[in-house]
Amino acid sequence: MKYPLLSVLLLTLFAACSKDNSREDKAAWLEIRLSPEMNSSAFQANANYSNIYGELLRPTSFKFYLGQFKLTKTDGSIVSLDQYNLVDFNDTASFRIRMEVSPGQYSHLQYQFGVDSARNVSGVQSGPLDPLLGMFWTWNSGYIFLKLEGNSTASNQANGKFEYHIGGFRSPYSAIRTLETDFAADESGQLGSGQTLRVNLSVQMDNFFAGAHPLRIADTATVMTPGERAAQIADNFAACFSTTNYQVQ
Repeated sequence: MKYPLLSVLLLTLFAACSKDNSREDKAAWLEIRLSPEMNSSAFQANANYSNIYGELLRPTSFKFYLGQFKLTKTDGSIVSLDQYNLVDFNDTASFRIRMEVSPGQYSHLQYQFGVDSARNVSGVQSGPLDPLLGMFWTWNSGYIFLKLEGNSTASNQANGKFEYHIGGFRSPYSAIRTLETDFAADESGQLGSGQTLRVNLSVQMDNFFAGAHPLRIADTATVMTPGERAAQIADNFAACFSTTNYQVQ
């Protein structure tokens, strides 16, 4: 009797492995790679930069939320990835965001800067949205979408400090911004089983100060609450993003 039993166990194990392998065969991946830059070089902690107005600055903290990635297939169907990622320039591993998706021909990528209104009022959360990560104001104001801190000779604050804590999800000064990338209508967007669609995003921090709403440290060294100025800076930050290239590997 032991041999038939052994055969059954082996067949069960084989079926389980086949099922797992089948799932792996059907999986594909979206990988986002971020490259924060300023003055044509990597944007790093404790490095010296100057903005378009000639103001010298040295950043010490730079964090922001990206999430809610959506891929549109050429047949019109949408793959939604309901997650948030906290990008931190003191943790270069956070510059790489990898998510499982289904294979297919993709034409469009949409993603979001900031945290949606529902998550802002959903109580204590975990992972990247854990309030202990220091990216949360109060249940009334919600999450800090972006935190940029440092020192500048142009600042009128103590020790030349500048602080930009950008957030807010309520109209008319919501700081949530939607960003998009289109893929060429050819094989470049065709993602097969086991393959990765890698999208490289440049984050040009020069535009943070030189965007549609000029930001001079000498005039505005701190923005610490939601409101009109925070929404304007969110516009500037959204303009920092551009897709440098994408490829299926």
